[in-house]
Amino acid sequence: MSMLSPINIILLVATSLSFFLLQLPSSTSAQTAPRYTSWNVPVPSFNVYALNNSALWDAAVAKAKRTVAQMTTAEKVGLTAGPLQPVPRLGIPSFALADGPLGFRDGYGITCFPAGISAAQSWDRELIYQRGLALGNEFFDSGIFIGLAPMMNLARQVNGGRQWEGYGGDPYLSGEAGAMSVRGLQDAGVVTTTKHLIANEQDTFRSYSSSNIDDRTVHEVYGWPFMKAVHAGATAIMCSFNQLNGTYTCSNGPLQNGILRNQWGFRGYVMSDWGASPDAVGAANNGMEMAQPGSTDWSQAQMTGFLSRNPPLVTQTRLNEMVERILTPYYLLEQDTRPPSRVANVSKDHYVLARKIGAESTVLLRNDRNVLPLTVGRKLAVIGSDAFYPSNGVNGFTPDGWPGQFQIGVGTGTLTMGYSSGACRLPYVVAPLDALIERVGRANVVSSREDFNIPKAVELAKDADTALVFAIANSGEWPLTIDGNQADRKNISLWLGGDAMINAVASVNRNTVVVLHVTGQVLMPWVNHPNISGIIMAGLPGQETGNGLADVLMGDVNPCGKLAYTIAEKQEHYIMALLTSPLSVPQINYTEKLELDYRWFDAHNIAPLFEFGKGLSYTNFVYSRLVTTGPTGNQVLVRQLGASGGETEVVQSYSVTLRNAGRRGGKEVVQLYLGFPPAAGEPPRILRGFEKVYVAVNQSVIVNLTLNPVDMAIWDVGQQKWVMVLGTYTVWIGASSRDLKLSTTYDVVTALNPSTTTTVSTTSSPSSSSSSTGNTPSSSSSMTSSTTGSSSVSPATTSSSSSSVTSTTGSDSSKKDQKLWSKVGLAWPDGDVSNMWALAGNGWNRISWLYTYGPWPTTSAGQAS
Repeated sequence: MSMLSPINIILLVATSLSFFLLQLPSSTSAQTAPRYTSWNVPVPSFNVYALNNSALWDAAVAKAKRTVAQMTTAEKVGLTAGPLQPVPRLGIPSFALADGPLGFRDGYGITCFPAGISAAQSWDRELIYQRGLALGNEFFDSGIFIGLAPMMNLARQVNGGRQWEGYGGDPYLSGEAGAMSVRGLQDAGVVTTTKHLIANEQDTFRSYSSSNIDDRTVHEVYGWPFMKAVHAGATAIMCSFNQLNGTYTCSNGPLQNGILRNQWGFRGYVMSDWGASPDAVGAANNGMEMAQPGSTDWSQAQMTGFLSRNPPLVTQTRLNEMVERILTPYYLLEQDTRPPSRVANVSKDHYVLARKIGAESTVLLRNDRNVLPLTVGRKLAVIGSDAFYPSNGVNGFTPDGWPGQFQIGVGTGTLTMGYSSGACRLPYVVAPLDALIERVGRANVVSSREDFNIPKAVELAKDADTALVFAIANSGEWPLTIDGNQADRKNISLWLGGDAMINAVASVNRNTVVVLHVTGQVLMPWVNHPNISGIIMAGLPGQETGNGLADVLMGDVNPCGKLAYTIAEKQEHYIMALLTSPLSVPQINYTEKLELDYRWFDAHNIAPLFEFGKGLSYTNFVYSRLVTTGPTGNQVLVRQLGASGGETEVVQSYSVTLRNAGRRGGKEVVQLYLGFPPAAGEPPRILRGFEKVYVAVNQSVIVNLTLNPVDMAIWDVGQQKWVMVLGTYTVWIGASSRDLKLSTTYDVVTALNPSTTTTVSTTSSPSSSSSSTGNTPSSSSSMTSSTTGSSSVSPATTSSSSSSVTSTTGSDSSKKDQKLWSKVGLAWPDGDVSNMWALAGNGWNRISWLYTYGPWPTTSAGQAS
């Protein structure tokens, strides 16, 4: 075997560098970014505002610095607190801001889209992107520069008042939804304000409570969605009311300067929630740049006073930095040359998108005896005020005048959203009853909006072919109170006597279907009633609520929504209880650490009523042929990672065959869950990938899912960076967190063994199908990986219909390996090459690593540093 010459080594490094440079996006500093004026576009393949597009960000920062150098102190101060002041001589307008996450809160003629929780339950990245784009268009066309969205807090508290504004109980799902929302809003030309950093999971005591969370949980759970938003290019972050570990978040330097900027690399500005910076000096000196206009705890006069003290409480240098960060997004999004402006038709055709999201986020939890879809011509009883047009108008008002179309004691009607600053003024509402009458005819429908008139409901239901019972649970933002529910719900029962009504109707109608419009999880004490044949989690669908629901009930849309949180059988199964102790500084201790939502249920062997990710269809999907398509088979070389969490290299990939064995075309969400080695100290499995795909009847599609290094890493508190733990990982593919169809394993190693053979065995047994009738999690099919070169099938899953797919890593890569050896000057050994790495020696391992992955990592305690 020949040794590497200096020339060969130089060629090797040069080849590696050229390969690396080819992977970088081309500079866009001189290119005009896209500005989409229609929502109906696919997600762009290249995110121009992504954090790693440093050329565009650098240009915006440089332009901001040049502008700040020309500003007076008074002009600078005018951009740090409200009312924000324009600087006409430098072309800086008055920046208009507006809520909210589902629609322009105080706008007229706008669209009230489905809430964040409904968007998440679509599990559809493209729809979520399009929702953000349409919302951004409406902000932009209303003259709004800065949109106070998206909301990224997790659904930790089952009765938390504002969890409906966000994307559910899983960090990965929330991160994907948040990143898509950021991209959509900013592709419309609007600054996003990703909120509320961090751990603002309950509204009770939000202004002075302390959320106490360990560092690893901050990074892996509650910070993960914000981290993903930052890498997607988030231009502003809103700090929250609460304290984090005893320090107000808006004054928390380790959070805002340490994690947000130094670790994640955030380059925009931090804005306070309204009145959330009681320590204005501390906030200014610890990473906050702008007090939300209207706040009374940080004014322009106060800032001027801080600067004029001797010595100054806030330095001129820090003021310059604050304003540079505020102006950077303005230039990044080209608002200086393409500013927002008012147009006549703001909403355009966005009702079409709102209706589509409403339908595709509807979650079918039960469909016994194929009670759905409904059949035209059969008699239908519709029970409950939630099915009706609001009797006090579409914008009945809560006590202080915030939009919220439902208020006990004033009038009732269908629930389209919760009540908070995240709500919006409805232009109209299509009630479910009206949409159903339009489909089946008034003669075929009887109805009652009297929630507490059980005798009337029973009389109507007993003679109907199908009875639809509508029920709600509402929540919102402090300090608003409805029926004793001060923002956070006082319990998780249905409102307006819903449980009693459901039981009463089910007692006389064997085809009872329950439709729930709720802001979060609810108890279902009636769930085991034999006559309750259907359960629909309809979420908060916005203005097109009735049309979207009718599309699903009538079968025009095959249900394809999936739960974004776990629904428990009993309230005590939820460990995260709402803290209501009246302490001077209430301490909210996140003692469950990484075990949020389904992770808690899995770690403690608690059977959920309906698990995270669950959602049925009117058709049947069959999962088969899980194949590892990654570059190194069932082995992954350990990577040296940093603290940013922004690595995007695909290091492992899988394909699975999905077949539609039913009678309707439909969409399925294929979910990937990852199990870590025991040494990692992770929950049993965590969501790390999903794809939503359409499959026609009797057709099959190949679904591809990938993993990047951070997906398979943990946060190392001691090293303050992400690390990959050596050992065996399990990959599960399925239809929910409990309905796991297929599985395989891979090993994270320090050096590859190319003679390894990866064997993937699949089964087409009934447990591998997803249908419209199952209510119990099916057992997972066993997938095995072997290093022996032989095919194997677990005895528990052996069946006559099983198939085996075998790929031999050594054989498949033989030609590639020979070329690689030749390129770097090594002679390919004669004869048996199964031990070629040993033949080449350890020096070759390091050279190969350098060629493919970069610097050779050092290891400690089983972890790559």
